[in-house]
Amino acid sequence: MTGTVIARETCGSEVQQSYVRFENSDKLYVVKRWPRKWSSLRAIFSEIFLPAGYPDSVSRDYTEYQIWDSIQAFASSITGTLATQSVLTGVGVGDQGASVLAATTTWILKDGMGMTGRILFAWFQGSNLDYDSKKWRLFADILNDAAIFLELMCQYFKAYVTPILCISSVAKSIVGVAGGATRAALTQHQARSNNMADVSAKDGSQETLVNLAAFLFSLLLLRLVAGNPWLVYTIFISFTLLHIFANYRAVSCVVMETFNRSRYSVVVRHFLQKGGGIAPVGWVNARESVWIQCGRPFVSINLGVPLSAIAPTSEELLCRMESIPGGKKAMPAYLLAVVRDSSRHYDINIVLSSESTAKDQLEAMFHAFLLEAILLKLKVDADHPWAANITSVENAAEDLSSDDHRLVQSSRAMVNTCFPLLWKALEDSEWKTDHVLFGATEWRVTWLDHVGETVSVGDTLGSKDL
Repeated sequence: MTGTVIARETCGSEVQQSYVRFENSDKLYVVKRWPRKWSSLRAIFSEIFLPAGYPDSVSRDYTEYQIWDSIQAFASSITGTLATQSVLTGVGVGDQGASVLAATTTWILKDGMGMTGRILFAWFQGSNLDYDSKKWRLFADILNDAAIFLELMCQYFKAYVTPILCISSVAKSIVGVAGGATRAALTQHQARSNNMADVSAKDGSQETLVNLAAFLFSLLLLRLVAGNPWLVYTIFISFTLLHIFANYRAVSCVVMETFNRSRYSVVVRHFLQKGGGIAPVGWVNARESVWIQCGRPFVSINLGVPLSAIAPTSEELLCRMESIPGGKKAMPAYLLAVVRDSSRHYDINIVLSSESTAKDQLEAMFHAFLLEAILLKLKVDADHPWAANITSVENAAEDLSSDDHRLVQSSRAMVNTCFPLLWKALEDSEWKTDHVLFGATEWRVTWLDHVGETVSVGDTLGSKDL
């Protein structure tokens, strides 16, 4: 008796079944292919700890990132356990002369400082966590190691245990904000099937399993290191180095297709040096810096400044409008100005229109990165297709001591030539251009194409000269 297979279906990558209809029966029979025992165990593990539909429902870098993330979580749990023992000793646990009230007060102050630090950090840096998620994730974990080190010192500085715990609590609160926010950004990147909640939940399950394993290991470790401070610090340093290395590898393996400043800078630099062509997504991510920059950069790019920052007078505004295609009658998507201070550092200030799109921001940042590259002495061969344009902009940059109008006009002419080529290449690439993460402020200018609005003297009482 023969049958005809009319359909097959799968549940994940392990369970498959076929629907068979036999000649003398109208009934459909289900033929299942069950996985082997070891495969069944793997399927159960995947169902508990991996997102549904793995690996098709997540990004290609998911597995490598989660492996390194689990290693760093294990290392952090070990060092945290060592610090907990020191903190308890520092606040007087086991000391008959210690005051319960003093220990309680210390704990309340510690928690209060942590809450305050959490609020202030979210206020100052909240918007930056989106577009520099890799940098802030690594920064948060290094700061966490510093906080654990401070807690490890508590048993040796009992007289200063309160300020030490307050400082470490502030640091850990910053870690909580930065780590939580950047984890959300990375989860959004990893979720490829509208399954962000599932990816986030399974990430929490994985971390819980790793922490549980670390706690069991710590129970054995604490007995081993009891009364041996040199062994404590040897283990602390070893696991801290492992923690930092694993975090570095974790954020370095993430391959994002959206543009932030660092990734777009690499793309623009490659485009200018090669005279065209878009750098691959993986190549760019491998060259993206994951370290927070300290100190003032030689060239600072300020995206989304108020109009008064580049045009304090109406005459200055008209001069800047002349540099754009269409002249004074045009409604530009952005205006740009270059300022050099007494220390020979440069500020590139960009005003954005209220009508500006993601493409307009890409063009504005292309203009800024072009100027940055030339101010940093971009080197190209004589046969480079844009050698003449680059030379023209370089010559204009030499006259920046008087004003920046010539520099802006010459660079704008090069942008008008090069950016359309870049945009077309981006549309044909893997890069996502529907939204960008450049950290622009909320300032937007609305251009009025009619006679200016009438204002009375009373309306200007709150104004100031620019």
